[in-house]
Amino acid sequence: MKEKISINIHIGGRYYPMKIKIEEEVMIRKAAKIINEKIARYKKANFQNIDNYDCMAMSSLHFVTKMLKIENEIDISPFFEEINEINKNIDKFLRKNE
Repeated sequence: MKEKISINIHIGGRYYPMKIKIEEEVMIRKAAKIINEKIARYKKANFQNIDNYDCMAMSSLHFVTKMLKIENEIDISPFFEEINEINKNIDKFLRKNE
């Protein structure tokens, strides 16, 4: 079982206690930093009268949209076709050598 540690992550003016795997700490802290930077940009740009909660919602929308775009750009169907072809060849070889 992987050891977990307790950390406090600061996002949008609030602290969030978390129990995480040790190897995830750097990534989670970096993610929080990026989120805070995005919140600051929303506030500075044209949402100065918006509160942190709304900025976090807009940031979430931005990051999830970006993630979905990346998922759509990654087409793994050619890999499945190649794997199926390899499986067929293995089956042929095994039947031939029975």
